[in-house]
Amino acid sequence: MDRPDYHQHHHRFLMPPPVPVPVPVMDDDVDEQQFSAGRGGGGRAERKRRFTEEQIRSLESTFHARHAKLEPREKAELARELGLQPRQVAIWFQNKRARWRTKQLERDFAALRAKYDALHSRVDSLKQDKLAPHSKGM
Repeated sequence: MDRPDYHQHHHRFLMPPPVPVPVPVMDDDVDEQQFSAGRGGGGRAERKRRFTEEQIRSLESTFHARHAKLEPREKAELARELGLQPRQVAIWFQNKRARWRTKQLERDFAALRAKYDALHSRVDSLKQDKLAPHSKGM
């Protein structure tokens, strides 16, 4: 039993499309843009700072040597050597790990997709081989 007013008003119960929420992600060479307002400061925004090429090289080589989180002592030491705040080093590593995981998932997906495609092709080939003798005999 279909009520005439059901379809007219049904659209009100649908969920609206999700609203994208910006997520702060830094490039390898960009430090977090810090706002003093939420951190006990005077409310002015600090300038966005970029890492030097040498800092990036050092961060990259440390990251590639170990994909794990740095121990607080290691983080403080690396920050001191590079003239950065430990928080800058921590955020750089956090963002780098996130990007590395994304790339790794893409590589894993591509490998699985290639295996799936090859298997699918083999199944199709076997199906054709199975059907071919029947069609010749008739």
